[in-house]
Amino acid sequence: MKDKAYKKIYLINFLISFLYLISYNTLNIHLFIISFILNIYLFYVLKFNLKTPLLFTLISLMILSIPYSFNNIFFTSYGELPLSWYNIYFILLFMSTFYKLKFAKNRFYIACLLFLWLIISVLNSYDLFGGVKDLINFLPLLFLFSLQVKQIKTKEYINIYINTAIVSSLILFVQVIFSYFSIFLGKLDLYPNRIAFGATFSDFSFLSLFLISGACMSFVEKKYLSTAILIIASFLTSARTGLVAFMVAVVFFSLLEFKKRRSFAELFRLTVLMSFLLIVFFYFFPLIRQENLLGGSGRLLSYKLGIEKFIEYPLLGVGLGVESFKRIYGFTIPHNILFQLGLQSGFISVILYAMINIKALYISYKKNKVFLALLTVVIGSMLIPDIMNSRFFPLLVFIGINSIDTKKEAVLSK
Repeated sequence: MKDKAYKKIYLINFLISFLYLISYNTLNIHLFIISFILNIYLFYVLKFNLKTPLLFTLISLMILSIPYSFNNIFFTSYGELPLSWYNIYFILLFMSTFYKLKFAKNRFYIACLLFLWLIISVLNSYDLFGGVKDLINFLPLLFLFSLQVKQIKTKEYINIYINTAIVSSLILFVQVIFSYFSIFLGKLDLYPNRIAFGATFSDFSFLSLFLISGACMSFVEKKYLSTAILIIASFLTSARTGLVAFMVAVVFFSLLEFKKRRSFAELFRLTVLMSFLLIVFFYFFPLIRQENLLGGSGRLLSYKLGIEKFIEYPLLGVGLGVESFKRIYGFTIPHNILFQLGLQSGFISVILYAMINIKALYISYKKNKVFLALLTVVIGSMLIPDIMNSRFFPLLVFIGINSIDTKKEAVLSK
């Protein structure tokens, strides 16, 4: 009964994502009505058929909505109206749980300090509307990082996350297949050296990193078929971010695991994974991306210019507002969340944000549930801009810091 309900959920999730693929960035009231009904049905199945707690229901819906939350609920650009299903579920989560749930005191203080500093950055912004949108993107991370939940169903969250990534990979496969028949759907750009596929995501690197984060979880759960599918899907985006971040994370993870457990079997498993990633990256990637795979794509120049501008405004930065940054300052915002934050809101925001990352990684490493996925995304955020706009990062932080280890979970489920 439970497995059947979840299969129904993933099928509906695929259908909603497909609607957003065929009507990407295009106003469509009829599809909005259909997606509205399907989202209501998803809520009904999770809350009443499966009888899950409201917190679990809304967090699960936030995860499920990741593939179709880069457009707004009316299928047009999120930049025009920042109201997606992801945002709606977050608002419902905030309203329904704010007075009931407990906050971890230290984490809450860090989140509040960063929130207040970001408000100053909005007021200091060269683009007030853009600054407000950037602040909205930070809210899920700050709220979910602060929450303290004693016992969450980690395995079920992980399964939902993995299957949502699988849904995104299937949508990507559909997009790629249609493109071969000159039917172009979703986010797709033609570059001189490659075709970039983004499916329903607004950024190819976001999709690449999301798929790889699902692959990380699949690997830890020893779901090797899902791992392979998600790695191949990440490869098809033609974005390097996911694979590069995964390879770097696997090296760190291997060293930590061997030091912790001294398990040669685990080291062998990680070596096989690393070999597969290296083959995909260095042998197959050049087939779809004809350029120096280790090139910076202009990142080093943006880092240099960003640091120079940061030196001018070290305390408050230039203000939030990613979308209009290049138009105002003449160069692309640095593809590194720490450089970006320092440039936009000063060094204090960098320190507070780094504390959030370190705390989340430390806790998730001790509990060893989503550490590899979280580590990969944190590394990936140093290679792309605006990770707060990715949707999935705050959810990984929440699962990582509130997980219970495998043995405890087994006891609780009895």
